[in-house]
Amino acid sequence: LALRDSLSQQLESQQRYLDSLQITLQRARGLYASGAVSYIEVLDAERSLFATQQTILDLTYSRQVNEINLFTALGGGWVE
Repeated sequence: LALRDSLSQQLESQQRYLDSLQITLQRARGLYASGAVSYIEVLDAERSLFATQQTILDLTYSRQVNEINLFTALGGGWVE
């Protein structure tokens, strides 16, 4: 149960981080369009965004596996 809570907290934190990265990417694109930064800045913002999306997917998978393991440990069975 502690792992479940930890994973949920990590997911919430990563989602907030993802929201801020989306804003950062929009700003980088705007600055690039106005010629203030190079395209490298946009690519770096995209890379950070994609890495965080991957982390969220990994955490979601881990949480689902944890819930299955908890269900099984509590005596849950599979009905076919």
